[in-house]
Amino acid sequence: MSVRRANHPLGGGSVKIDTTPIRFNYTGTVQEYKVPAGVKKIAVDCVGGTDSGKGGRVQCVLTVQPKQVLYIVVAQALATGYNASDIRTSADDLYSRLIVAGGGGSCGSGTHVNYCGAGGNGGDLVGASGTSKSNAAGGNGGTQTAGGSSSANSGKLGTGGNAYNNGAIGGAGGSGYYGGGSGTTYYYTYMTTKRWYASGGGGGSSYTHPKLCSDVQHTQGFNASGNGWVIITPLEKK
Repeated sequence: MSVRRANHPLGGGSVKIDTTPIRFNYTGTVQEYKVPAGVKKIAVDCVGGTDSGKGGRVQCVLTVQPKQVLYIVVAQALATGYNASDIRTSADDLYSRLIVAGGGGSCGSGTHVNYCGAGGNGGDLVGASGTSKSNAAGGNGGTQTAGGSSSANSGKLGTGGNAYNNGAIGGAGGSGYYGGGSGTTYYYTYMTTKRWYASGGGGGSSYTHPKLCSDVQHTQGFNASGNGWVIITPLEKK
């Protein structure tokens, strides 16, 4: 997995990384942040991506080591990719994530669908469930210990359940610490015509490391549209 180093402080310019906030936007690659010398705590504002459901937000203080390298993954907007944002200690290891902001689930869809349910919002310790339509159940949100359940495609560590295609398309679950489950579909026949229902996928859960994070604040459904972001502000220096 490719890694991009971010050296530009929020607002631009050539100021050294000390107590100046740095914003990481979506690039499609893992980005690198090196903790400045003498810094032992950083403030983090981590926001997940939005699909039909809105992305979650995590604000906290993270205890770090001076010159430690952290890897930043910023959410893309769509639940069909990884739409959570996170900070981790290993570029390719989901188990190394220290902070995660859950992404929103996608809506049910299909060109011939009569009724579609919205995706659930991402964020908080349990993501929101997708909207159910008739007997098409929305996917449940991811939790702290398991992916969101679904009778179609359940979520798992990191990612949501894939969109369920059964004549209509149930929404995909949002990514997160654990991803949301996909929505299901349902139809009945009325006067020889099928009427389709497609529900939304559940939102992904957020997460903070229980020992390294303090002053934690979760906001479910914070990001109204688009990709996520991560802002890091060093709190201490020499």
